[in-house]
Amino acid sequence: MIVLRSNTSINYFHFKPVNSSTRRLLSFLTVESKHFHEMSSILNTYPKNG
Repeated sequence: MIVLRSNTSINYFHFKPVNSSTRRLLSFLTVESKHFHEMSSILNTYPKNG
């Protein structure tokens, strides 16, 4: 029952029409996370001594 309810909510949020503000926020978060991963990888390539 709980699994079915969670699957229903996931399907509801997946197929629910997203308004422009929510879509803008989601795209912003996606871009920011990608930039964060790029920055962390760039920082990891630098020598530890600086």
